[in-house]
Amino acid sequence: MKIFYLVVLLCGFFGACIFVGARQTIGKKAASVEQIITQLELDFSDAEVKADIRRMSELLADDMTDIEDDGSMNTKAGIITLFQSPTTKLASDTSAEIRVRVYGDTAVVTMLDTAEFTVDGKDMGGVFRLTDVWVKRDGKWQLVALHSSKIKK
Repeated sequence: MKIFYLVVLLCGFFGACIFVGARQTIGKKAASVEQIITQLELDFSDAEVKADIRRMSELLADDMTDIEDDGSMNTKAGIITLFQSPTTKLASDTSAEIRVRVYGDTAVVTMLDTAEFTVDGKDMGGVFRLTDVWVKRDGKWQLVALHSSKIKK
């Protein structure tokens, strides 16, 4: 009978260790994904400032949707065309208050974005609240949706 209780006790102990270890691993994985997504946001911002079309193309999903602060919609092709234009100038783009929430292979990012941006000489810059949605496909994170709201001065 003592052996039975010892076996039950050991199974319980090892079961608890496995459970705690699994929870710690999951927690670390989520933190790691948050760091990856935060870095991808910074990479995308940097690619926009540099008009690095190759990097932007890698980060934007082919089926991505962009809803601008005026309610207009854009696509990956439209964004790439915009940044290929010599009349598009993004002098600076600074992100703050970045918050990443991870749901499996999907991540939702909210942030404050300040951009100095002109298109055809018209000032398009300002301070924006952004919501970005990233999805992991074939082992690679890509931006599938972006929404911006301009903060009025």
